[in-house]
Amino acid sequence: MFCVYKGIKLSEGSVDQVKEWLYCKSIDVEIIIPPDKDFDIVPLMKDQLIVIMHSNHPLYQKDTIGIPDLQDEDIILGRGGYEVQVHDLFKDFNLKPQI
Repeated sequence: MFCVYKGIKLSEGSVDQVKEWLYCKSIDVEIIIPPDKDFDIVPLMKDQLIVIMHSNHPLYQKDTIGIPDLQDEDIILGRGGYEVQVHDLFKDFNLKPQI
């Protein structure tokens, strides 16, 4: 049996671009940050969201910080793909993050 290796081509784009590529069959596999209701998903790993703060902050002493604890806090949210998930977490508690 003779096999021809075509190689792997990696592409990077915004979530919307990558979804469009998958719809158009320009790509075969997409790696995204879930949830995504448009496609069947196979989890590769489980990730944690981490809160970073100064040691003088009142929440610093807590072992666990929940979304309601962050209700009145100013938040810096990076653009690494977690924006939708963070907003969705706040929506689950009927809250809006102060970005």
